[in-house]
Amino acid sequence: MLPGYAFIKTYRVGSTTVKKMLERTLRETQNTTRCDDNTHKAGSAMRPPPPGCRACVTHASYTPIANALHFPKSLAAQQAVRKVCPFWVPTRRIHTMIMIREPVDRAYARYHFERSDGWCRKKAAELDMRGCASDNYTFVDWAFASQAQLAASGLYRNPQHVIFSETVVMLGGRGGVADALRLLKKIEVVGLTHRFNDTLCALASSWGLPLPILRKHLTHARKGTPRVPLNGSFLLAMRKRSHWLQQERVLYDYASQRLTRYHDTLACA
Repeated sequence: MLPGYAFIKTYRVGSTTVKKMLERTLRETQNTTRCDDNTHKAGSAMRPPPPGCRACVTHASYTPIANALHFPKSLAAQQAVRKVCPFWVPTRRIHTMIMIREPVDRAYARYHFERSDGWCRKKAAELDMRGCASDNYTFVDWAFASQAQLAASGLYRNPQHVIFSETVVMLGGRGGVADALRLLKKIEVVGLTHRFNDTLCALASSWGLPLPILRKHLTHARKGTPRVPLNGSFLLAMRKRSHWLQQERVLYDYASQRLTRYHDTLACA
């Protein structure tokens, strides 16, 4: 039975770049298409997966994939993931991947994305709020404003656990960072945003994909507006103020150490 492919596509980690690269590479080298479709609008039904598809790589599937990995013996979790990714059957080998980013830098990217993209303003309007916190606050004030403060000001922003620690919440659930780390260790490829070349090496080796083909299809999806990089002392000061940032950093440190060990065992030019 041919393998399946699952990319847990979280936000602001270079995931759109990876998604496009995987979609094109898998089509060319494995003759497979993706099953999930995140082009539908909220409240509308997803289109049925195309026959014979063996890849899930969009935001539309990352929650059911995470739940299926977290609860492999749960019939409900396995049934839910098969609705989006029908190739997810017990007898099939499924290659898995996730990307991790330094958590303060990731929150910084979220802040600037909200200011430039427009979805936040639309969300605020839908909720009958005055606007977006990112349009009214500096990065630090935006990051640490309480939900009560934002509500009183009529400004929208995702909760802190989302902007600071999405990977912990998504992988760990109520089990927190301990469960998230346990599950992260089971994922086949754990890439790092700022170490894309090393990530490609690990991906090519683990998933059995030709490295030249991956590189051919690697095009950065959103370059965005150049920003002043955050220095180390600023990152440390931010982490000291947030339990959520500290938890996400645990996953980042593990991913960094793991990728370094993996890289040291590979001869990847």
